[in-house]
Amino acid sequence: APLVSTWGTTRARSWVVAGMFALDLAVLAPMAWPLKQAPLPPMQALAELEGVGALLEIPPYFPNRPPVGVWRDHHALAQTLHGWPIVGSVMGLAPKHAARSSARAAQQLGHGQGLTAEARARMIADGFTHLVVHPKMLPEWGDKPGIISTCFGEPILQTEAYWVWKLGPGPICPRSQGPMAPRAEVAP
Repeated sequence: APLVSTWGTTRARSWVVAGMFALDLAVLAPMAWPLKQAPLPPMQALAELEGVGALLEIPPYFPNRPPVGVWRDHHALAQTLHGWPIVGSVMGLAPKHAARSSARAAQQLGHGQGLTAEARARMIADGFTHLVVHPKMLPEWGDKPGIISTCFGEPILQTEAYWVWKLGPGPICPRSQGPMAPRAEVAP
């Protein structure tokens, strides 16, 4: 380390270097100390999904949610727990074009703009096997899977932290009358 190489041979120089270390830790450190701890949503259910491919997560990144320095890059951290390839961007690195276009199509579906057969086929061709929606990060989508279920069927997994659909071929998904329009509830 550069500062270690300047460690002085005299007492005065040693105090200067020690002061530089203290200043670096107190003022220039990139994260608050002590480090905050935040529990992760349970990811074990995602680890147990069947198939070979990647997860298409919506939103593809969490901008400043939770606050920077806690666990902002949730997708990357969660990926180490569930083991599936992901599309989410990490620390400002943009996802590939294929991932962006598939994520955009899924977000448009969630906002009631429909999904073409071509967009659905592109998601599958790009290697995505599951759509994972994080509803807490999308408050405008409401608290029900809504329009996405009209396109992909009922979620194969639904927790407070995420909803998961198996992606597969299917019909064109029509536009809805508004963002995340809830589907009609069926009486038991």
